[in-house]
Formats: sequence, C-alpha cells, structure tokens
Amino acid sequence: MSNVIAQAQASYGRVRAVLDTPEPKPDGVLKETLHGDIAVNGVTVMYGEKPALKDVSLAVRAGTRTAIVGPTAAGKTQLLYVLTGLVQPNAGSVEYDGRSINEYDPESCTIRSGSFSRTASCST
Repeated sequence: MSNVIAQAQASYGRVRAVLDTPEPKPDGVLKETLHGDIAVNGVTVMYGEKPALKDVSLAVRAGTRTAIVGPTAAGKTQLLYVLTGLVQPNAGSVEYDGRSINEYDPESCTIRSGSFSRTASCST
C-alpha cells in the first residue's frame, strides 16, 4: 500500500506542477493574411535530456501537400505542435511567409491541420 501512496503523491506533484504553470503571454502583433509558405530551420525540442526533435529543417511551399510519416515516437506529433505554436522549440525557428510564428497575433491566426493537408491563415 505504501508504494501506491508514493506513486499517487508523485503523480499529484507532476499534475500540480502543470496546473501551477503561469499562462504564457503571446507577444505577436501581426494580423496579416498568410500566403502559406512554411520554413522550419534547425528545430530541436527536448523533453528533459531526451530530444523529441533534433535539428529538423524543412520547407513547405504554399498550395502543396506534404505528408510527415514515421514510426511511433519519431516526433511527428511534436513537429505538429511546433508548427502550430503549442510547443516552443529549444533551438531553431519556425517561419510563415518568412516571419517567425511568434510575430503573428494568435487571436487573429487560425492554423488548421489535417491528415492530407495543412493550411494557415490570418485575417484582419
């Protein structure tokens, strides 16, 4: 029983740390319509000491379709999170139409993801 209690306390500590994390303040102010070009340059995402993405670079031209495939735990979901701004990379940059994703106002931007296509748009 003491093992169960210790595991529950550890789990509670992790959940509490997430709940107590302050809400990030967005700093982007651009409210422009996106053309849709995406550039990922040297992106690395770390979880503790383990890299989920390591020095990933890619370019996707507007109007094209791109599939990201790979085995389980290859980093596909983390790449999607970085592309949508849900996760900030430890290194590297994500750009839409030559500007950092962080420059765009998140309230005016809608970034949609799908199995077969990815579109991004901002409206004024």
